[in-house]
Amino acid sequence: MRAWRGQNDWQAQLLSLALLPFSWLFGALVTLRRWLYLVGFFEQQKLPIPVIVVGNVMVGGVGKTPITMALVHHLVTQGWAVGVLSRGYGRKASAAAQRIQSVQQNSTAADVGDEPLLMARNCQVPVFVGPDRVAAGRALLAAHPHVQVLVCDDGLQHWALARDLELCVFDERGLGNGRLLPAGPLRESWPRPSSRTKSFKPASACWVIQTGGKPDAHSLAVQRRLADFAQQANGAQRSLQSWGNSPVQALAGIAKPEVFFAMLRDKGLTL
Repeated sequence: MRAWRGQNDWQAQLLSLALLPFSWLFGALVTLRRWLYLVGFFEQQKLPIPVIVVGNVMVGGVGKTPITMALVHHLVTQGWAVGVLSRGYGRKASAAAQRIQSVQQNSTAADVGDEPLLMARNCQVPVFVGPDRVAAGRALLAAHPHVQVLVCDDGLQHWALARDLELCVFDERGLGNGRLLPAGPLRESWPRPSSRTKSFKPASACWVIQTGGKPDAHSLAVQRRLADFAQQANGAQRSLQSWGNSPVQALAGIAKPEVFFAMLRDKGLTL
């Protein structure tokens, strides 16, 4: 992981170099798969309404789900009827996890995945999960024909689903050491080669969202911040300041929990 982040650690760098042949093999497979879509051997499926994909090329969490929820909230406030698609990562490893499933308010994280459940409860929009995002999109539209736009959480490399707009999310790590898995943290080479054929049309635009570090001319910067209150599942709220005089315990199920803990400390809480 230290080599992935580009840190100057000779042991980690040596391990990364030793893994380079496997990265070349992984890159060849990624290129072959993309080429098969380019030549029409595999066909992209287009849904009847606009599709926005929020994803990343870095392994691990970079802040996709908060970006997705912020985007959904924005679209809803603009008057759009929004639906969300997700793979449902974290579902039980069974035949049920391969099915298309609607996320209900009383669903469990074991059945639909924790992030889709969070999005359904937080955004109050239809959320469908399934490994086949095209089939999930069709199922969502069949159940909710009023939906006008679909937001796909984590589908940047799901080429079967045609998309109108892509948002690629990075954090302060940027591209790390710039190498593909397993010698580096990248799922695909970045920036992508520009390709457009009759059978394969990339999104009309790909915006880079930077959740940490310094943005450049090709990216938009967003900042993490905490609300001034904590909210329970029943909607009840409590000010963070009310915990200022007593020790509290904090639990985070995110990729970099220390970021959350540091934010709490900055609010004056004693962990």
